[in-house]
Amino acid sequence: MAVDGPSSGLWVTHNTIEKMGRAMLVESMVVKGSPFTVYAPILAPEKKEKKGGHMHYFNVLVVDDEEDFLETIIKRLEKRHVDASGVRSGEEALELLKEKTFDVVVLDIKMPGGMDGIETLVEIKKIQPLAEVILLTGHASVETSIDGMKLGAFDYLLKPIKLEDLLKKIAGAIEKKDAHDQKIRSAQIKKLLKYW
Repeated sequence: MAVDGPSSGLWVTHNTIEKMGRAMLVESMVVKGSPFTVYAPILAPEKKEKKGGHMHYFNVLVVDDEEDFLETIIKRLEKRHVDASGVRSGEEALELLKEKTFDVVVLDIKMPGGMDGIETLVEIKKIQPLAEVILLTGHASVETSIDGMKLGAFDYLLKPIKLEDLLKKIAGAIEKKDAHDQKIRSAQIKKLLKYW
C-alpha cells in the first residue's frame, strides 16, 4: 500500500501498525470515501524462557512472611512451569516491582512488622496497575480481603491453600489481564486511526 511522506498521519499510522506485526487494507470508493481495515492476528501469549528449558507464559510474584510456605509455593508453581518469584515483605515486593513486570501478585494480607497486605496492594497498583493481585487470608481476615478487592485485588484465597485452587485463581487473573490488555491495544489502534 502506498502512503504519503513521513510527515503525514497516514504514513505514521501505517508504519506503527506494520511494526506491531499487523496489516492495513484500504479500499477507495468514489463518493463513499476510503475505509481502512487493520488486521490483527490472534496470537498465543508470548513465551518466556526459563531454567531447565521449560517455556513460561506468565510470571507470578508471591509475597508472604512465612519462609517455609513461600519456598513450598514457589517450588510447586515452578514444577507447573510458572515463572515464580518470592519475597517476604511488602517493602521487598515493591522494590522488585520497580525492576520487573509481573502478571500476577499473590499477596498475604497479614505480615507482621512493616507494611501489611492492604497497604502493599495500594502501592502495587500505583507501580504496576495492570498486575492482578490475589490475596491470601485466614478466616478472620475475609472482610479485609473483600475491602482489598474494592481497592483493585482480583480475588482472595483462604489459608491453608491448595495448589490447584491457587492455579485456578492465577488462570482467572491472567484471563482478566489479557482481556484488559486487548482493550488497551484496541484503544491504541482507534487512537491511531483518528489521525487519518
